[in-house]
Amino acid sequence: MSLEAQIKQANNPNQKEALQHQLSHVIQGISSRTETELKEFTGNNPDIKQSGKNVAQELKP
Repeated sequence: MSLEAQIKQANNPNQKEALQHQLSHVIQGISSRTETELKEFTGNNPDIKQSGKNVAQELKP
């Protein structure tokens, strides 16, 4: 069962808070690893330039 599902089903406020803290910790870990991987990727691929446009704007029809 996922942490999100456990949080929804938790009846005890202390348990719910502990699960929310655990989920937050997992999310921070994923974010940190992603940032590290992106920095490594950009360092290994200096020829790839970021465009001035927002990616979301480019995807709009």
